[in-house]
Amino acid sequence: MIRYRPRLHSAYKPQRTRQDSHAVCKKLPPKIKTFEISFSQCQGVFHAGGAVQGHVKIEFTEAIRVRVITVRIVGRSKVFFGPRRGREYRYQMREEYFDETMVLTEAELESFMHKPGVSYYEFMYPLAMSLASSFEGEHGYVRYMAQATLEMPDEPDLHIKKGFTVLSVLDLNEEKNVKDVALAEVSKTLCCLCCATGPITATIKIPRRGWVPGEYIPVMADVDNCSKRKILNTKIVLTQHVRYSGKVDLSDHGQTNLHSRVVAFKERGEIPPGENELWKSEMMRIPPVPPSRLVGCDIIHINYDLSLVVQPEGPAYKISVPIDITIGTEPLKRDSESSDQLSPITSSDDRKHENEERKKTITLHAKPPVPQADVIAEPPVIVVFEPQQGHDPIPESPPSYEECIFGRVEIDEGDAIEPGHGPLNYTPMYTYYNWKTMLRAASKRSFRASKTSLRISKENLADVDTAHVHGSKTSLAENGATGGK
Repeated sequence: MIRYRPRLHSAYKPQRTRQDSHAVCKKLPPKIKTFEISFSQCQGVFHAGGAVQGHVKIEFTEAIRVRVITVRIVGRSKVFFGPRRGREYRYQMREEYFDETMVLTEAELESFMHKPGVSYYEFMYPLAMSLASSFEGEHGYVRYMAQATLEMPDEPDLHIKKGFTVLSVLDLNEEKNVKDVALAEVSKTLCCLCCATGPITATIKIPRRGWVPGEYIPVMADVDNCSKRKILNTKIVLTQHVRYSGKVDLSDHGQTNLHSRVVAFKERGEIPPGENELWKSEMMRIPPVPPSRLVGCDIIHINYDLSLVVQPEGPAYKISVPIDITIGTEPLKRDSESSDQLSPITSSDDRKHENEERKKTITLHAKPPVPQADVIAEPPVIVVFEPQQGHDPIPESPPSYEECIFGRVEIDEGDAIEPGHGPLNYTPMYTYYNWKTMLRAASKRSFRASKTSLRISKENLADVDTAHVHGSKTSLAENGATGGK
């Protein structure tokens, strides 16, 4: 069972990484002062195809007899949903990626007297390239954990557990259609019995479909309210959709469960009848979230969309205009010609004339129609994209890692490796491109490189001048010697 601590996602700010509160064993015998797991990466983030590295730290206050010290590395995914009976759900599925136990002491000894003081036992386990990224969801997870065990003949066994994050690569440069401009439009006519009303037209446009956490999506949107009702609010919403696949047993064909949660949103207020609202280059920042598709896992599937949501007043459904996007771990490479500038959203003259005629029809005291020859077409509405910070060429710096926007999870005993010392607190970490920090670091590197280049140029120039003077002196000396003869 997973308990979530929700956060507000309307304006994400990177948070400092908290130390895992259950990385250290809480109940220790008097003879043992410290028993903990530490990873070589301070944030506990490792990449598929690499290796998990770390050490177990043990501090004894006096000599004690030890049978063996082991580390168990486990990677698995699990899905659970439907009616619940006890701790079991009707639909469940599981994938095992690895489960290995490494002995850190000499295996041939039945027991030995461990000396007092601090001791470190290092471990390393290679990770396959096909592993899925870590994920914690409402009805399932992809989870990686390490458990150290201290077995003693005279004391109960001690277990400590610590979760770590595995990230697989989703390179946007290898994905199809992620560079294409995305445009979507929905028009809906509200009607109440025999009342005639005009449509509500909602349009949303973004410069491309591929993004990474930390990037800003410049959003253009246009909501044209030609109805007789006011619009209560409009929102730009980034949503994560997760599809879980589970079975009752092996003979079952399986069922799926779809769960959605809001990643980030921005909201605006009312739109009176006959008015419109323009979102001009609204910047939507992507917080740290898992990549799309969850490559390597067959029972959990993730996708994202960016939607313009319009809420009319009265008994009417929301109008949603979604655009599917792909969130990766490797950003698109920029060249000198690439840009996130959008062409303007232009409303056609035909639609404007239709809306004007519809307004005249539903007005009680309508004026007589104007001859077509006397109608002067209004110029189209043009929205110009204004470049914002964060759209410069990507500097060659590695991304940072930030806590998942959905926060910490508390993993119960039944979902841990095995029971021992209460629930495990764990927060997945994901790649995050902080453009301001990266650009600042890139500028410093460029400045240092320029200074180094200038210094080398001065040294070379000095060497050339020295050689030139030396050559001139030699030439004069030879000429003098020749003239003397």
